[in-house]
Amino acid sequence: MRLLVIIALLVGATRIAQAHDVHGEVMLLDIGQHSLTVDVHVPVLQLSAVRGVEVPRDPVAMVRTDQTALRAFGEKYLGATARDGRAFSTRVTNVDVARDQGDLVVVFHAQLAAPDGATARWAELHDNMLLHVLTNANIYVFVRTDLPNGQLGAPTLLDMMHYQQRTLVVDRTGGSWARGLDTVLGRLFAALAAALRVVG
Repeated sequence: MRLLVIIALLVGATRIAQAHDVHGEVMLLDIGQHSLTVDVHVPVLQLSAVRGVEVPRDPVAMVRTDQTALRAFGEKYLGATARDGRAFSTRVTNVDVARDQGDLVVVFHAQLAAPDGATARWAELHDNMLLHVLTNANIYVFVRTDLPNGQLGAPTLLDMMHYQQRTLVVDRTGGSWARGLDTVLGRLFAALAAALRVVG
């Protein structure tokens, strides 16, 4: 299983800027059995507005200085609940800055772990980092990796959250590891064939 995941990460690595064509907050999901890996891209201007701070001249320096506060901010407003209503644990592992379609964004890298006995393949997400202040904010939710359902590579839009819909149920309980293996092997063989064409 671990080898399958490693291969998937190698084959499915893509640039975020090529993954989507939307403006606003973007959430990218890697769906595992027991946890969700989540990258949330928040525009610098909107993040500054909801935190009540001036727009930084140097966002990289701001993130470096405010790392602890930003992690706490993300953990306060980002989370999920299991089907039985129990909360996932949220841990923001890192915060950094990226350029997304020309716009500067602060990227929150987080792990959402399902409670004991629950699966992460069904989760009700919530993300109030912007919505607790900005009623016109949109959050576009993409699935980046879901091997049992054959999702690997370029993210696909799942749905969006906004002020009137502040939670989103992610139900990926279907699929199988056989399908995931088929997807990974198919991508691997395609990559090898492309490499052989270049060499030839």
